[in-house]
Amino acid sequence: MPRRRRASPSTIEQDFNTAIDRLQKGTPSDHKLRQLAQRGSLRINFTTVAREARRSRTLIAHERCAYPAVRMRILSLKTGASNPKSLSSVVFSLRARVKALETMLQAQGHQMLDHSLARQSAERDCNRWKSAYHNLAKSRGGKILSVVDD
Repeated sequence: MPRRRRASPSTIEQDFNTAIDRLQKGTPSDHKLRQLAQRGSLRINFTTVAREARRSRTLIAHERCAYPAVRMRILSLKTGASNPKSLSSVVFSLRARVKALETMLQAQGHQMLDHSLARQSAERDCNRWKSAYHNLAKSRGGKILSVVDD
């Protein structure tokens, strides 16, 4: 049996977010959740979101989870996004939001680095192929194709 490839963190987070969107609309793809939606007893919580996303509940259910932004979104939907009642709850929610934003910023930094490295590699390949073309053209006494010009 072939092994399942590991998904990137951004793919997993996207799976959770699309699952939340489907649950909010009341159109889950999971059979059991569809039945709950038809009965009107579908709730948005860690278990239903994980089941709909076909991911592990532990990725989003505890305080130090891998996807704090998804966790905060679920908590805000679960509690109805009411106003905080105490200063400590405000501090807690702001710290969680800062952590989620730092995680997103770090992921974007990695994406920018990957893009930059891929671009540099492509430019090196382009220059190498141009050089090879010009060397071949010189050895043949002129241009081979009129399409490639500097």
